[in-house]
Amino acid sequence: MNKFYNRFFVVIAGSALLASSFSPVFAQSPELQEKLNETKEEVSKLLEVKDSTNLTQNEKERKETELKINILLSVIELSKTQLSDLSKQLEKLSLPSSEEWEALRDSLQSSIKEADAYYSSASESIEKKRSLLFLEDVKKIGQDLEAKKKAMIDPLVIKLNNIIVAFSIDPLLSLADTRLEKIELDINKIYNKNLTKNPALKKLFVDASALIEESHKNNSEAKEIILRLYTITNPEKDEFLNEVFDSITSSTATSSTPNATPSFSTSKIDSYISALIVESIDNLQDAYDVFIKMSTNAQNYLK
Repeated sequence: MNKFYNRFFVVIAGSALLASSFSPVFAQSPELQEKLNETKEEVSKLLEVKDSTNLTQNEKERKETELKINILLSVIELSKTQLSDLSKQLEKLSLPSSEEWEALRDSLQSSIKEADAYYSSASESIEKKRSLLFLEDVKKIGQDLEAKKKAMIDPLVIKLNNIIVAFSIDPLLSLADTRLEKIELDINKIYNKNLTKNPALKKLFVDASALIEESHKNNSEAKEIILRLYTITNPEKDEFLNEVFDSITSSTATSSTPNATPSFSTSKIDSYISALIVESIDNLQDAYDVFIKMSTNAQNYLK
């Protein structure tokens, strides 16, 4: 997901140059950064113990056990903070005014609470038993946490990231639409006043228009799939998602009956949604690059 976020930050930075009122929505919270630093410190201490030559084997194992417990607790707190940040961002999202979208928001918030409760329970359990835990016990707890994370938490975070980023692009698209309208007026003035007959400026405008249109298209498709994929299963939804999955994989598998087991892969469609959003961001970034070229070009004629 780092590559995904980096591209988003680049687009935001670009738009900020053109509209200073717009600010990044994915700035890391101080709380999350603090928890991350705490976890890094515990990991550094663990590495020091592992490399130490001044400790007996028993001392090393005891210190390693204690530090690994601290790391598990730090990771749990880090995960809880991340979920809290995502919950706040989800709540602030401007979603379409419909029962379906609000139901989806409520469902995701409920899943966040469930994940947070799991982490709280795990943390309490570790704290209660920490004086009785041996190194192998800690490793087993770590494995259980990782298994739960992969099965429940990671898919939830992917869903949250997809919906948050998809809707957070909207202000950028609106800004791009507004800029395009203003630029079109300037271009018409240039050609109407016969300041140039060079078609280069018109071509740049057409290119920017196409990029913004494609960005809208990809983002709208991502939102449509999000609504179908992340809501309650029904035959109509399964048919739609099978069509999406078939288009991704070029397969011919479909649900033959309403009660058939869906043939689509949720994880692959999740990845497809992310790819659509990344493509939307890339198109938007490319459009802003064209804006800059157009601005430079237009200034030559308007001097």
